[in-house]
Amino acid sequence: MILSADDFGISPAVDEGILMLIEKNIISSVSCMVTGTNPSLTKNLDQLKRYDKKIDVGLHLVLTDHEPLVAHSVSSGLIGKSGHFHSLKSLGLRAYSGQVSPDSLDLEIKNQVESFTSIFGRGPDFIDGHQHIQQYPVIRNSIMIAMKSFPSLKYIRIANLPNHWIWSSAKSVSPRFAIENLALAIPGRQAAAVFAKENIPHNRYLLGYYRHTPDVQFKTIFSKYLSIKPQSKDIFFCHPGFIDEHLKKVDSLVSSRLDNLKFLLSAEFEDLCFINKISINKFI
Repeated sequence: MILSADDFGISPAVDEGILMLIEKNIISSVSCMVTGTNPSLTKNLDQLKRYDKKIDVGLHLVLTDHEPLVAHSVSSGLIGKSGHFHSLKSLGLRAYSGQVSPDSLDLEIKNQVESFTSIFGRGPDFIDGHQHIQQYPVIRNSIMIAMKSFPSLKYIRIANLPNHWIWSSAKSVSPRFAIENLALAIPGRQAAAVFAKENIPHNRYLLGYYRHTPDVQFKTIFSKYLSIKPQSKDIFFCHPGFIDEHLKKVDSLVSSRLDNLKFLLSAEFEDLCFINKISINKFI
């Protein structure tokens, strides 16, 4: 399976943790943000170049909460009066009700791909979305336009899981866990159908979602998802990293990042992969 670390670029400490995992050959994919205020973004993306042949490096498309790269009008449906992107809930409502401008989306996505390219020195291997926004109507259409416009983009991430596993997790984990995974899988399946018609490569399953609360450990979640018996084109996404003051200012996902990182560096992680016959590979 592909083991992908999300949110590279969100803060210097998160970048440091992800670079450590790459150096130790633990992860095979990194999804990079190019929005935000990380003071070390250019330097850290430059460090990431050293591992270019070892991993897939993609764009983590940001369309929620942060500041856009392009100046959009409020009427575009992408931003509020503050000039920041809308919240996930607000963006979702606008996307499903047709209140997001396709032209504004095309422009923002184009600029985020080009920003990645200018810093990293080549285009991203794949594209996914912060908070899974790449699956929404209108947004997925703009992403398809980008996929055709930028040859480096080889695949896109979608969320999906087998139904029997989702329903069994209602008992083994919690009903809420099952419902939230289904809420990700339904738009993921819709997006997959659209991408399949256009012959755009995408993964089969997306493993790794959970509610990041202090009482939930990543090792438990990792073991639970391995019961799906992931294949080579399935993606397990995670959010490892160290913690710094910058991260605390810009994101709500903080303490669980260190838990993710420590587990992936542990012997328990190696043992679980060995027992379950899991090998970590690239998508492309």
